[in-house]
Amino acid sequence: MEYRHDDLLQLSGIQHFAFCRRQWALIHIEKLWAENYRTTDGVLMHDKAHDPEFNAEDAAGRRRLRQIAKQCVNYGQRVQCSVFECLLDAAQCRSLQERLCDIMDKNKDSLRFYYLGNKYQSKIEHFGCKNAYLPEDNIIL
Repeated sequence: MEYRHDDLLQLSGIQHFAFCRRQWALIHIEKLWAENYRTTDGVLMHDKAHDPEFNAEDAAGRRRLRQIAKQCVNYGQRVQCSVFECLLDAAQCRSLQERLCDIMDKNKDSLRFYYLGNKYQSKIEHFGCKNAYLPEDNIIL
């Protein structure tokens, strides 16, 4: 069987796909990738997510990670890996923080909360195929 040049996959494309499927799509399908400070920052954060010091490698770390994820999906939706979007009032936020801090190992794990305020809708931009999360809408489980 004979292949056309366009049918072949570039080695760099395979490496991009293995590293991050979204980056691969931006580079090889949409042709929209441009290096800038945000992509550099993203690479650094992506590297941190695969950091061997991140303690999900042992059974206890994986168990804590699963328990934290289960608590987070009770309040919102998983966006990617260990990133969750939650719309919380102050009491819910304190309750979730307490639950998560009880689960985590403060010597090995790290949690971050980003507070967008009451006008959060104007602070979020979404691009891509996944439908936006609208916590005010009806949700059928």
